[in-house]
Amino acid sequence: MTIYAYCHTTPQLPSAFDAKVHSVFNHAVNLSLQKTNHITTILKATDILYPGCLCLKETTRTFRDIFHPGQLVSYNSGKMILGETGERIDTSNAKLIDCKLAHLTISPSQYSLTIYEMLSALMQKHITHRFKNDSKLQIQLQIKLEYGLACLITAVIEQDNALALNAIRQLVALGMGLTPSGDDILVGFLAGLRTNQELIADHETFLQKFTSDVLLLLNHTNVISQQYLLHAVNGYFSTAIIALLTAISSGKSITSIEECAKKLLTIGHTSGVDILAGLFGALSILYKSHIISNKQFSIFNHWR
Repeated sequence: MTIYAYCHTTPQLPSAFDAKVHSVFNHAVNLSLQKTNHITTILKATDILYPGCLCLKETTRTFRDIFHPGQLVSYNSGKMILGETGERIDTSNAKLIDCKLAHLTISPSQYSLTIYEMLSALMQKHITHRFKNDSKLQIQLQIKLEYGLACLITAVIEQDNALALNAIRQLVALGMGLTPSGDDILVGFLAGLRTNQELIADHETFLQKFTSDVLLLLNHTNVISQQYLLHAVNGYFSTAIIALLTAISSGKSITSIEECAKKLLTIGHTSGVDILAGLFGALSILYKSHIISNKQFSIFNHWR
């Protein structure tokens, strides 16, 4: 039986590889490429795409019926063959979607106080819901997340590379799940840092050092989260992140921007709000005069 892919995203898959199924969910499968140990994801039809993924056309079967952990997979010239069953996935006519974040610049005039307050209120609503049944352990985690993000913000404002490295070290692998909350915050922060070139005088030099520090600590987290961080370091992000930043930079209406933010919030159990937290933190540095004057400023406390 042949299953057809309708799209794939940048960065593109190698033209040929052998892989092993790493993990299987109802709507997603992670493959571990054997020579590189990089992770690539196969998705069911969805309106949010991720870097380096392959998206299949609608099928009535669940992925658990098609794949299983440890299953061998081979790919060559647009054809993927699944071990044991011999089923094929045909990618030859799949369209290519670019997940590379374009060269955008977001200025204080584009990131207005209205947008700032809308995103803040939207996140406060989600964080409040998230805290309803939290244990002491989860609250302690949240405190560590907010402290790490506050350190990132301070590091950028003060152009302090040592503080940035310390903040990254605090956040990498912090949390639970396939993509821990700290890693998701870093992905969002990297996206905001890339688009907001008015943050610091020597933007490219600071960004280069920042991304090299993330790479330095990459092996501290799990392989799936490593892949998303690696993509972010190289400027590749989900279409939901790109859509939100593009909406802000192009001066779209507040309603359109809010719709993009709400779509981002649908990612995962907590990944969406954590990514938005990092992005919000990076863009909020545009109001750094307010942040510096308010010694108690904290992104997470601000939401609550």
